[in-house]
Amino acid sequence: MSEVKGKEKILASLKNIFTEHLRLLDFLLEDDDDVEFFETEYRYSELDTLSAIQDFRFQQRIRKSMTKTVFINWFNKNKKEALETLFQEPLSEKDVQTFIQLDKPLAEVYQLSTDNLSIRLLSLLELWDFVKNKTESDSYDDFL
Repeated sequence: MSEVKGKEKILASLKNIFTEHLRLLDFLLEDDDDVEFFETEYRYSELDTLSAIQDFRFQQRIRKSMTKTVFINWFNKNKKEALETLFQEPLSEKDVQTFIQLDKPLAEVYQLSTDNLSIRLLSLLELWDFVKNKTESDSYDDFL
């Protein structure tokens, strides 16, 4: 965990939460602005902790969005970092290797991920055909 001011306090205050969700929040709280945004928007909201983390991730995907060209160029230099930034979630080397082995077109991955901001990388890969072929009236969230 990094030395972001206020981050440790937030993480330490969360009780009865899965390690995976703590890891996600730790990843999302990248700098002081993120901590301030989380504190302001979610700390005392009526949302339960998991919903707050999920909504925060959604907001981070919007706040830290990038163009398709930036994503593809970044991916060619550092696959893991580019995927983590696009999806706003921490990934293991195994996750990245799974992605590489499936050999999905980067432009399509980018488009599908930005059209479905709540989807996570491994979910996108598992539901590739569904997400790719959904109609305008369908949504990934409706499927869940």
